Amino acid sequence: MQNYAPQAPRSYPVRLYLIGLPGSGKTTLAKALGRRMPGQVTALDLDKQIEEYTGQTIASLFQAHGEAHFRALEAEQLRSLPPAPTGRLQVVATGGGAPLFHGNLAYLKATGAVVWLEVPLPTLARRLAASNNPRPLFVGGSIAEKLEALALARYPAYSQADVRLSALTPAEALEGILAQWEGLVGLAAARAQPSAPTS
Repeated sequence: MQNYAPQAPRSYPVRLYLIGLPGSGKTTLAKALGRRMPGQVTALDLDKQIEEYTGQTIASLFQAHGEAHFRALEAEQLRSLPPAPTGRLQVVATGGGAPLFHGNLAYLKATGAVVWLEVPLPTLARRLAASNNPRPLFVGGSIAEKLEALALARYPAYSQADVRLSALTPAEALEGILAQWEGLVGLAAARAQPSAPTS
């Protein structure tokens, strides 16, 4: 595979953002791209950035402070992501709800290329039922019903992504994004902006 060779200024982060419902494989795909292209791609997980910043899990943040506090913190951390090593593309796995709050979707599209990982709801329900990762929005009640409600609320925002990637498995998602890699990286480079200043 050819290098992506982003044409943005060297100090500007070139970012590819992954969006989608919980369980759609955003973090898995980001890590897979990092393994597939070592030295070219750096994988970031927005939820992990929040947990490292606060010293708390996402579940505990929801429980202690509520969703409104978490969404404000999420927007702040999105805009404070660390810069990638020079010459690397950042692939950022966002939280499932991130595009819906605080102008985040506009920020994503202004600073990188956005890919929606669309996975059938029954597949997501099976993944979430088998997962040991606590997800605050799925505590109690039917996973399938909660997914349907989230899809209804979030799909209008997700549909504004630059690329809609339908995939049943992580392998399909990886091959699907690689098939569009050159165009995505070119778009991400064209939208690259300076990193936010750190205090």
